[in-house]
Amino acid sequence: MAHIERTVDGHQVVATFGVDDTFDSVVWGMISHNQVPHVAPASRSTIDATTVVRYDVAGSVPLVGLVDRPLRREQVLALVYGVLETLLEADRYMIDQHAFLVTREHLYVDPSSCEPVLLCLPVREREPDDVATVLRDALLQLWIDREEDRAYVAELVNVLTAAGSGADLRVLARAVKDIEAPRKQVASPFGDPRTVEPAGGREGPAAPHASAAPGAGTPASYGYAVPGAPSSSPPVPAPAAPASPGSDGEKKMSLLYLLQHYSKENKEIYDRQRKARAAAASAASAAQAHAAQAHAAQAAVAPGVPPAPPAVTHTAPVAASAPASLPADARGAVADTPFEHTIHVGARGVREEVPDEVQAAVAAGTGRARLQRTSTGEMILLTQAVTVIGRRRARVDVAISGDTVSKNHATVIRSAQGWSITDNGSTNGVEIGGQRIAAFEPVMLSSGDRIGIGDEVLIFMADA
Repeated sequence: MAHIERTVDGHQVVATFGVDDTFDSVVWGMISHNQVPHVAPASRSTIDATTVVRYDVAGSVPLVGLVDRPLRREQVLALVYGVLETLLEADRYMIDQHAFLVTREHLYVDPSSCEPVLLCLPVREREPDDVATVLRDALLQLWIDREEDRAYVAELVNVLTAAGSGADLRVLARAVKDIEAPRKQVASPFGDPRTVEPAGGREGPAAPHASAAPGAGTPASYGYAVPGAPSSSPPVPAPAAPASPGSDGEKKMSLLYLLQHYSKENKEIYDRQRKARAAAASAASAAQAHAAQAHAAQAAVAPGVPPAPPAVTHTAPVAASAPASLPADARGAVADTPFEHTIHVGARGVREEVPDEVQAAVAAGTGRARLQRTSTGEMILLTQAVTVIGRRRARVDVAISGDTVSKNHATVIRSAQGWSITDNGSTNGVEIGGQRIAAFEPVMLSSGDRIGIGDEVLIFMADA
């Protein structure tokens, strides 16, 4: 197996191939002459019959480096969609899944958007990584923003768990796509482009942008208006980008493929696609310039109104969250507030922020599902689809102090089949009925089960 290490400055990953490794020149040629998304740029050198491949990962961090920062919904979805999109797009160029390193140690991500950066390791006869399991285990260990509704995390974990080892990536991609995900318009090999309503509406087919209404004061290319801004002259329409090569179902033609299968027809296809790519790049550059011009014009026409920012395709969408200082009725109109329904277990017991009806249910011991802490008798109502148990109060829902409890110890997840618990790779593990369960393997819970979290014991109770 190739020896892989990251340079001291963190800008490169170096893979040195051993004498028993067979370098796949065909895969290397395909990945070098085609534009597969989210693949790290690489260069190859051979010294004394030893092949060395250097990957440019400047600005990226390993996936394991994200465990200490909260991730928003769009970041988590960008990670999952990005990995699947890369593998499916590579398959179009006859690059098998085994040519990519999809492990938590060697999967790199952009720290701001969480877009993945994959390493292509062109070695023959290499066993493919279990993509579904790697993504599921990563979701269980990542720090998910607690101010957002995390039901989508439970759906993702359930889908990835059901897929299991050797999952059909196309089927898995469709299942992941079915999960309601408020993302900006995305073009991928999974299907038609999708878009969502900014107020939280359901995902649907992307619709063309309509021109701004008179008096809106915002160029139509922005897709939204600035209230109260004075109207300006009609903006010049942005130049439309030509269709990308292969969008009509025609297979993309690489230079390597052309050289290996040279014919007059293939040469014509290659030349046509090359010109189309150049035209698309030129149109994209012109569209950026047009957006910048419109942005400047808007600022000149309405100096008292902050101009709308020009659209940037590579910027990750930012989910709006309501400030905690807003009144309850206003906050509820913006987004769900799962934080108010979260119960922290500790020396102070139930948080004062919990609504009265939830505290009453806790006191009465009623509710669909709950955990009882045997050391204090405190009752924890499970009101969310995902409940994280651990020692670090800032990132978990149920905080338990003690050296035997890990920061992110276990996760309780609700699904259509019922409630399950998963050991998130904790140091001292999770026990059910005195038996330790396997890490990252969900185990279904039954009412009355005694769950061992370090030195603490929780009793799971669910109404029939």
